[in-house]
Amino acid sequence: MRFYELATRELDISVGMLIYAAPEAYVPGVTHRKGPDTFSVTEVYLTGEDADPASCVDEAPTCSSRRTPIYVLCKSGIPTPKAVEAIRASLPFVRSVSYAGLKDADARACQFISVRCVDEARLPPGLEGEGFSACFTGRYGWLKRGDLLGNRFSILLEGRVEGLRDASIATMYPNFFGYQRFGTRRPVTHLIGKALVEGRCWDALELIAGIPMEAESPRARVARQAFMEGRYAEASRIYPRSLSLERRVASALARGTSCEEVVERVIGRWEKALFVEALQSYLFNLALSRMVMEYGSLKDVARACEVLPLPSPLIKDRDVCSEASRRVLGEEVGRTLSNLRNIWRRSVRPVYFVPEDVSIDYLGSREAVLGFFLGPSTYASVMIREIVRDMLIFR
Repeated sequence: MRFYELATRELDISVGMLIYAAPEAYVPGVTHRKGPDTFSVTEVYLTGEDADPASCVDEAPTCSSRRTPIYVLCKSGIPTPKAVEAIRASLPFVRSVSYAGLKDADARACQFISVRCVDEARLPPGLEGEGFSACFTGRYGWLKRGDLLGNRFSILLEGRVEGLRDASIATMYPNFFGYQRFGTRRPVTHLIGKALVEGRCWDALELIAGIPMEAESPRARVARQAFMEGRYAEASRIYPRSLSLERRVASALARGTSCEEVVERVIGRWEKALFVEALQSYLFNLALSRMVMEYGSLKDVARACEVLPLPSPLIKDRDVCSEASRRVLGEEVGRTLSNLRNIWRRSVRPVYFVPEDVSIDYLGSREAVLGFFLGPSTYASVMIREIVRDMLIFR
């Protein structure tokens, strides 16, 4: 018997989410309009401490290469790397900023960050910039990716919310990588990764800096059109400040830098790694979707494979789970450049997740706030997608 339904939305299919795998959670007539005022996330540290600015202290921390103060960063409407880059740019004596996990750009999010300085210096107790603020927690330490217990979410749902009473919200969900991993206004990060690993240099640069899309700002579209027409210097002047990689690429081409040199020297290793990870995320989504369609249900997939390896040329095992990832890689990706081999992530990912501490607070007959806790590396948008289907609306 089949316990899944096929997705029809173009965005879902473009990021590899071909199916709905938790039909018992679906509530017809319920809508989520995603944005910072309707989608809130709070990071929870390994100790169980929430990233709450109310816990900050009015004290200027000492920062050095060994003494690394921990801040609570709260942001709204911008991705974590953009806020981190702004902090580094505003404090020239800061060497690096680390964080435990990326947080959704289209959300109100609070998370922990730690700051390392070149030499000993005093940092302000509070930091502010466009779309973010940060405050010192009174503690020191160095955060690494994955150093979190999970995240608490608060999601506003609208419409026929009384149906939430009968739905199985605390059920098993497919552990897809969510929309924000690929970009909701411009879902091309995985396509850039594919072009890079296949050595299609100009395709990669056009996806990064060109190809205007309707969901972007008029200024961004004008700059991208100028890039597509070869007016690189003009494009570099027009890009909004937030599109720093696009500006760097266009500026380099305007100086006569070759496409290959731009990929090698202008696009940072960490940026290339993000694009390749997005490709792996897409391939994982595709592999999990196809397995659910083959086995008939997510539960049957979980019995066969609790985890799937991220598709990559580095997979060595020959079990049924590895073969599913290997098969998708072979079907979707052509040749892979050897000089990017070390950028591919070698990791496994659980095929499902189950939310904890689920609560529903009814604000009236047409609104309710859904609260829940998810472990690390799981996406609330994937869970909401199963509950509201194509009524998940991105502003």
